[in-house]
Amino acid sequence: MGAIGLLRFSGVSHLPSEEKMLEVIESERKRNMKSYLCPRQAALQVDYISYLDFMAEE
Repeated sequence: MGAIGLLRFSGVSHLPSEEKMLEVIESERKRNMKSYLCPRQAALQVDYISYLDFMAEE
């Protein structure tokens, strides 16, 4: 098990509030809809570098 897994199980790492998570999901959804022509494709796409940057901030 990696260090990140240990942090999660030990209680050091916490999830953001439900409100914050929904806000992030909605903003990402809107951004993706602008970036991709096909809405079905937009729902499945993630900008990898932006996602990693976001996860590193959390």
